Amino acid sequence: MAQDYSEQSGVRSPVLRVGRTLRSDLDRFMVDLQRLESGVSAVERSAGLVQTVGQRARMLSYHLGMHAWVRTLRVPGRGAPIFILHDEYLSWASMLRTLVDSMTRNGGPRLIMAEIGIPSQDWASPALLREFTSMQYMGVMLEEDDRVPGQDPTQRYALYEQMRAQLPGLGSTSVLHFASSQSAADAMKGRFLDIAVVDASGSREKVLQDLQIWESRVKP
Repeated sequence: MAQDYSEQSGVRSPVLRVGRTLRSDLDRFMVDLQRLESGVSAVERSAGLVQTVGQRARMLSYHLGMHAWVRTLRVPGRGAPIFILHDEYLSWASMLRTLVDSMTRNGGPRLIMAEIGIPSQDWASPALLREFTSMQYMGVMLEEDDRVPGQDPTQRYALYEQMRAQLPGLGSTSVLHFASSQSAADAMKGRFLDIAVVDASGSREKVLQDLQIWESRVKP
């Protein structure tokens, strides 16, 4: 069925790859199941398999959705681009690490990354900085969070202090600001960023505004 899914380049390949990976996951599960000594362990292992299947299915949907979107970007006289996603990611942290690792291995050992909008949970950047010690990092903890209207500014700043304490290399290779997206961008001149990560959890208008602001700070 997967082979008949689509003949379009970039679509069939991810489907087949995920299918093979799921088959391997299931084979490992069946082998492990025979070694488990209790029903509780079997239930826990089954729950882990279900979680893995869900993660792979979700990321596959992201892949196919991105592929379909890119093919709508038609250029007059050239048609639609072909965009092939080679990597399989289980999380945002996994995708970001793959991006940084690829850029580092291909001639960018001194990467400069900015992250606009720091998540209060599952923050991937501290782990990245511990692994890629030469990378320079600037984070922006937004003064206002669209997801929490009316939040007490003092509570927001206290959260900023907690997040700031998690950063390795603080003051040397990393810095975290408490500011608005616009004011943080205004403090920078020119295109010197290699990567700009923009929080897309706000309103559509706010996200588009941030993308426009920070695109002008990224190297061509």
